Amino acid sequence: MVAVFSGPFPNFHLHMRTGPEWKAHRKILQDLMTPSFLEKVAAPAIYDSMLEATKLWTEKARLAPEKAFAASADIHNAALDAVLAFSFGSQFEHKATRLQVEMLAGMKELASNGDRVVFPEARLPTSIQSMIAITESITQIKSSVLPLWKWWVISKLPHLAGAIRRKNAVIRQELVKAAKTLEEDSAGQNDSRIRSAVDHIVDRERRNAEKDGRSAEYLSPTLQDEVFGFVVAGHDTTSTSLSWGVKFLADNPEAQARLRAALRSSFPDAVNEKRLPKGQEVMRASIPYLDATIEEILRCGGTVPAVDRQAIQDTVLLGHHVPKGTTILMLANGPSMFSPSFSIDETLRSQSSQASEKGHMRFREWDKDDMALFKPERWLATETKDGTVGNGDLKLQNSSFDAQAGPSMPFGGGIRGCFGRRLAYVEMRTFLITILWTFELLKCPDEVSGYEAYDGVVHKPVNCFVRLRNAPLS
Repeated sequence: MVAVFSGPFPNFHLHMRTGPEWKAHRKILQDLMTPSFLEKVAAPAIYDSMLEATKLWTEKARLAPEKAFAASADIHNAALDAVLAFSFGSQFEHKATRLQVEMLAGMKELASNGDRVVFPEARLPTSIQSMIAITESITQIKSSVLPLWKWWVISKLPHLAGAIRRKNAVIRQELVKAAKTLEEDSAGQNDSRIRSAVDHIVDRERRNAEKDGRSAEYLSPTLQDEVFGFVVAGHDTTSTSLSWGVKFLADNPEAQARLRAALRSSFPDAVNEKRLPKGQEVMRASIPYLDATIEEILRCGGTVPAVDRQAIQDTVLLGHHVPKGTTILMLANGPSMFSPSFSIDETLRSQSSQASEKGHMRFREWDKDDMALFKPERWLATETKDGTVGNGDLKLQNSSFDAQAGPSMPFGGGIRGCFGRRLAYVEMRTFLITILWTFELLKCPDEVSGYEAYDGVVHKPVNCFVRLRNAPLS
């Protein structure tokens, strides 16, 4: 996996070994997952982008009511618009979804063939096309036995070489803008000027340079790769998880109805005023069933099907010697996740694992009878009248979200766990609220409802279609 990303992003921290260089790169991004950044910068940008996605699907539902149409590109573009907006600021002019909305808004009708429709697509801005082309090229690299050599070859092809040049130009332009704004605030005391991820990154570089006694390098390859890596990581995995999510919810109408009911009860003012919940309402609401649904989408979708780690010393796993330098793959969709776990002799486990079992600290196991099903209720803990705690029965009182309900590994773990985990939750939360508030997701025709998948950078559904019906507000 290291070599897959070291071609397109040679200075991105994701592929670096844990050590001083990796820590220095992570330090550049350390301000981007703070509560302040998420609430004041990321959340408003995400909310606006998801409103555009809702407008787009409103137009599609108008032109082809209850007809199935491909949805993955719409979801991908909405997530990309969001990450570009909070990466470069709300004034960033290149947007994917808005052009599509404007084109469809001018149409009065659309020819359909049976129960499916194909919508015309607006031409994306060249900057966005370039970023998508580079992201998609990673799939080609991943399938090669010589990924670095493969990248060297395909990066010379005219279309990809041009995409790289255009992507670099956009990122340099935004870094220059942020640096200029920073320099105009010579004292560096005006926090109101920080309105994007790039603003934070440039400000952090200034602070690091002052501390190290060097000149700030705002256009360094390190900053450019970290910015683009943040853009790619911030939209591709999340949009894929949401593509799985709309499939699961359409095929499980009871869960969808329960989620919508939970949303309606959580935003009574929005219901009374017949409007969508506002951005601040979305961020601050506590909705256990929404949290449970998101976690179940992540568990069942398996967007990242495996996590790899390298042994930094000789070790023993379940009685097997593992030499230093061995790459260890941990499947996120194997036994204990969707099928019963293997029977393991406890004496083969590490002392810390045995201690966690004795102290009842180890993850609980999923119910073997339904662990392969999509069931958000499994993530709910409920306190009964006698004070005991159970899982999954919505009829019991005082349901709360239980993040430790059972094994799941959508973001990895430990020091190398997914840096953007909090951001992903904000994106998924906002998308599900705005879409399910507005639409019912109807089951699609069988031929486009399967769960076949393909593995590129992430584990994506082959087919992601939606059928929409306006959701009643009551």
